[in-house]
Amino acid sequence: FADDAGSALTFTYDQNLIGTNGAAIQDVFQAFVRPVTSVNSTAPAASNAASFDATQVGRGSIVALFGTQLANATISSPTANLPFQLGGVTVTVNGVAARLIFVSGGQINFVVPDIIANGDAVSIIVNNNGVQSTGKAKIVDAAPGVFTVTGDGKGKAAAQCGQVSPDGLSFLVTNPPCAVGNTSQFNILTLYGTGWRYTGSLQVKIGDFTFTPSFAGPQPEFPGLDQINVTLSADLAAKLDQDITVSVVATTNIDSNKSTASFTGFQEAVTTFNAASFDGGVVARGSSAFVQGTNLANDTVTPTDFPLELKGVKVTVAGVAARLTYISPTQINFIVPNETKPADLVEVVVNNNGTISRGRVKVFDASPGLFTTTSDGSGRALVKCGKVNADSSITFSDPPCSVGTATNPNIIRIFGTGWRNANSVSVTIGTVKLVNVYVGGQPAGGGNFVPGIDVIDATLDPSLAGMADLDIVVTATVNSVNSVSKAGIKTTFTSN
Repeated sequence: FADDAGSALTFTYDQNLIGTNGAAIQDVFQAFVRPVTSVNSTAPAASNAASFDATQVGRGSIVALFGTQLANATISSPTANLPFQLGGVTVTVNGVAARLIFVSGGQINFVVPDIIANGDAVSIIVNNNGVQSTGKAKIVDAAPGVFTVTGDGKGKAAAQCGQVSPDGLSFLVTNPPCAVGNTSQFNILTLYGTGWRYTGSLQVKIGDFTFTPSFAGPQPEFPGLDQINVTLSADLAAKLDQDITVSVVATTNIDSNKSTASFTGFQEAVTTFNAASFDGGVVARGSSAFVQGTNLANDTVTPTDFPLELKGVKVTVAGVAARLTYISPTQINFIVPNETKPADLVEVVVNNNGTISRGRVKVFDASPGLFTTTSDGSGRALVKCGKVNADSSITFSDPPCSVGTATNPNIIRIFGTGWRNANSVSVTIGTVKLVNVYVGGQPAGGGNFVPGIDVIDATLDPSLAGMADLDIVVTATVNSVNSVSKAGIKTTFTSN
């Protein structure tokens, strides 16, 4: 149907009949009647708006069109919902209206319609309030260009560095130079450009190294803008002003303009473990943990208190300072700050007098581990045998434990870490589930608790008398989700 002024016609038609790269579906189109009052003798020239390469442009890409009499005023689109007309100016590419970003007398930036057919001499027509300018451009599926900080296609790339936030709950984006990450932390370089959304064969060369993008396609917030994510490698550490080229891989590669980016020095990886069970990759907030790596400290020291810094060594978890219980060149023991929020990729950073090492660990509310007599996470459980005295005091001794009687049962104290924040905790020895007397942090007197060390006092069952080498299993439950201590941790009982 036509509008009341008779200048626009709205109709439904097949996309692929309007433009051969359109889908085989019907869509709504509008045809506008634009009067032509004069013809500009100067043909406008099209180029990639990022690289300013004028040899070809990609469909769906942002184009910079240069000429004369292209507009009567300088106007930019006020929103990312780009209009088809700005200040009385329209642009068509092979007869299909283009969305406009910016118009001025000498330059128009617009987005090439996705559906148009490729060709060596595709017409581009500008109507500036009746003044018509006609040019031609080679249109291809992909012709990459990378935006640069200076906006002229040269120098530093308009890039961003991406990595998971220290608390593991979000993604941080910063400006270069970029940290390259390590084996426990994968960082990315994001490049912004135009002209590569319609190819699946991209590679990015950074310095002497070639990368396959982890993502390449449209940037979701602005029409015509494309994005590439590259997972960085340690090869780029401490390299400055490295040339970057985005290439469409073909018989003859189609290369973007060259831009540059810089990268910071390499930081070694650390791996985090439960300090009781020696299980790696998962710890609980408030628990005792350790990291292993290289050059973590210049001394070997076990402090008598729980300092935040020891011999110039500091540890942070999710950006929060952690208390230290042991340092050595290859291992640091610490307490996971209780305020750490559960997340899959929480950052652990060791600062040894300015030398930084980093890792990632999964943090739960509860993740139980049992200390052992050999302090290596295997073998016999570190427990104490408790006999309740007549005055209700408890006398503790080393295993094997006497279970007592049904009327006067003894107790067992189990030492571990990772269950103080659980909603509930249960202990099973062999097949017998015990009744807990106390569950929580190890008491330190005066209402205080030993940081990172948890205990369970449980009443022993007479059926355990004389049983040897039974497994102790602690199950910690948070919001109906169970975490279970490692199997194979043993204890033994006397026959009374």
